[in-house]
Formats: sequence, C-alpha cells, structure tokens
Amino acid sequence: MTMLNVGNGQTIVFQDNRTLRTVLYDAVVGRGRSKQLVSNYLRWAGVNWVDAVFISHQHDDHYNNLLGVQNYFLVKQIIYNNTKLTRIRFGGMKFTVLHRWINDSDENNNSLVVLVEINNTKILLTGDITQKIELNLLEQDLTTATLLQVAHHGSVTSSNLLFLQRIKPMFCFISGEKTKQQKYPAATVLQNLQAVNCQIYFTGGKRNLQFHIIDKKTVLKLF
Repeated sequence: MTMLNVGNGQTIVFQDNRTLRTVLYDAVVGRGRSKQLVSNYLRWAGVNWVDAVFISHQHDDHYNNLLGVQNYFLVKQIIYNNTKLTRIRFGGMKFTVLHRWINDSDENNNSLVVLVEINNTKILLTGDITQKIELNLLEQDLTTATLLQVAHHGSVTSSNLLFLQRIKPMFCFISGEKTKQQKYPAATVLQNLQAVNCQIYFTGGKRNLQFHIIDKKTVLKLF
C-alpha cells in the first residue's frame, strides 16, 4: 500500500505483486502538482492496468485525477460511493464496504469506508467521514486495524477518541499538507491519535508513505 504525496488531496495505491493486481482508493493530484504524478508513479511501480478505483466521495480533492489515470491505463472498474457492493477480492486483497452514500447533506459523510484485508493485516480507509459517521460505525461489529487512513486529512471534524479506541491502530497515515488556508493535521486530532499510541505519518507535501505486507510481516518505508 502506498499513500502518495499529492499535496492537499488523497491517492492510495494497493498492489498485489504476486497476482499483479492494482487497486486505487481515490485518484487525485493537489494544486501545483503534475497531472501525471499518479500515472508516473504507477508506471514506475510496473503497473500495466488498474483493476479498480474506489472513489470515496464526490469532492474534487478525491477524484480530480481519475481521467488522468484513465488516459494512461485501462481501468477495469470504478466503484463510486453509491455502490451496492459489499465485498470484492483482487488477488490476495479483500475489500469490504462498511459505509457508503447515505444522502447526507455533508458529502464527507457519504464517503466510502472500506476495510482492506491482506493476509492477517487490516487497513481501514475512511475518506472524509466526520465524527458522526465514526460513532455510527461503532454500532457495527467493527474490528481493530493495523493501519488507519486518518479521516478528512486530519481535520478537527474527525478522529473521535472513542472510534480510535475501538480501532486501536498501530499506524496512522494522513494525506495532506499545511497551507495558509488549511492547517492539517489539527492539534486535537494529533492528541487523540497519540492517546491510542499509534505511529503517526503525514505526507506533508514532502514524502510518500509505503506499507509493505509480506506474509505476516509489515515494513514501513518513506520516500
């Protein structure tokens, strides 16, 4: 799994090197970034086609490079947040939809929440959901996760402490960068993440975050 340094936005790439399957969760390049950033990374990583792209919700900072990816790669399936899909497998990667479009007036709350299972490792993808949806998810049989994609780029709207205490993530990945207009991640969010003792990593406009799952071992790389 790679969380790309796309500036203010989010693009996450999953690759199963054994079966040559590739799945994206969101497809974005932030302001001032090359429109070929995502495609260039995919080519560098040896990708020949993309099996699926999950679009978490209909905000520009989560899908504005979808066409850019399609210009360079065959994208076999696009899964939007109004999907009726419950679960789907690509090679050794299983994706389970825990939350989808609910016609909420706040589009962030319509984000696809997806649990990814690779071997015995679980990764929780939350899009931009707010604390309202985080608390709703607590009513489900929500399991712990090794890695959490911190919701809404680390905004104060999200990362409820009760939710984090249920997930108990070892690693927390945040996509975004600090600008004059946007102060991500919020101090209160960092406090909540620290309270559950997760290791916090932020792209910050500077680096990609990569999480390797090899059998039962996990390896973190920053580049």
